[in-house]
Amino acid sequence: MHNGQDGINVRLAHEFGLWARPGVSMAAQILVSQHGADTHRLDPLAHLEISIDAQRAAHAAIHALAHDHARGRWLLTGGGGYDLVHVVPRTWTHLRGARAWLPLST
Repeated sequence: MHNGQDGINVRLAHEFGLWARPGVSMAAQILVSQHGADTHRLDPLAHLEISIDAQRAAHAAIHALAHDHARGRWLLTGGGGYDLVHVVPRTWTHLRGARAWLPLST
């Protein structure tokens, strides 16, 4: 995604000639997001060093975007992650908690 003074360009929207310009109101019907567990610091392949707290903050921010721009309609998916014992279940549990406005402690 590119944020600029002249508008917001989402790659597929750009390819189809659709633009959101300042001063033009566009409401999304739904926000779709994919939340990979492979960003976590314990993931053995990605090495991105992201904590559960950082992932939770991202979940909350995206949830807020859904309410601000898509009337709260949010289709979220889990994905990625190769530590199936320590990372994936925790990340997806926190994601579900964010969706329900019930943040969990780490």
